[in-house]
Amino acid sequence: MKNTTLPDIEEFPPESETVTAYDRRCFKLYIMLLDADASGEDWFGAYTRIFKIAHIENREHSYQHYQAHLKRAKWMTTTGYRQLL
Repeated sequence: MKNTTLPDIEEFPPESETVTAYDRRCFKLYIMLLDADASGEDWFGAYTRIFKIAHIENREHSYQHYQAHLKRAKWMTTTGYRQLL
């Protein structure tokens, strides 16, 4: 089932020093990840809820996918947002 609340999610977010079109499309995703992290939600529960994934074949890969997007979301709050002002 396709997730209709989030944009098409890439395998990993960009590692750019500038805000990208992907970042702009993923604002909602980033906010959801930051909220889950701030509330102490278990990564696996947050991942399956936010990314709307019911079955995970490779838990380690899923963890890397989650962490990469969370890291990019945190970058947006410390650095990337300045480029939007």
